[in-house]
Amino acid sequence: MRPLLPFLLLCAPAFGQSDCTPLDTTGVVNVKNATVADLSARAKSWFASTYTNSKAMVQRRDDSTRIVVGTGMSEYPVKNGGYVSYTVEITCKYGGYTYKVHTLKHDNADDGDKATASANVVPTYGSIYDCPMCCELHKTLAKEQPASVAKNAKQCEKEIRPKVDAIVAQVVASLTAGMGAKAP
Repeated sequence: MRPLLPFLLLCAPAFGQSDCTPLDTTGVVNVKNATVADLSARAKSWFASTYTNSKAMVQRRDDSTRIVVGTGMSEYPVKNGGYVSYTVEITCKYGGYTYKVHTLKHDNADDGDKATASANVVPTYGSIYDCPMCCELHKTLAKEQPASVAKNAKQCEKEIRPKVDAIVAQVVASLTAGMGAKAP
């Protein structure tokens, strides 16, 4: 155990906050012969039909630049696993659009409800990052308990990131389908 401890203490700063950036996904999608106004209408329609939760909504719509920004929320795919919230930013241009899914955050309770949180088996991971310590909870634990670094990095790699990546993939697939169809 003794030789392992210096190694873990050396690794812990590598997983510190300064080396991590918030997880985000961006893309450019071409939509043949689509006008800016049409794509902007499709983006607004997609938000309205995809997110019916009162916490998920369009936050900003700029008709002059054709940028639509909104928040979404998806269930974390584990029984009583809570939710992952995120921001979706869509910039419409003639013949296509760009998207960015960012500011991902996991919470094990809807609306901070303590009763729901105590029933959930998954802790609140907090903000999701693009690094081995993929969440706020594990970054904090790495500082407080350096011996937990390897275990938490493995949990991020094997459990948390694949689930979050699947949520983001579902959002992007839904957006792509919604933007390819005519807005009502």
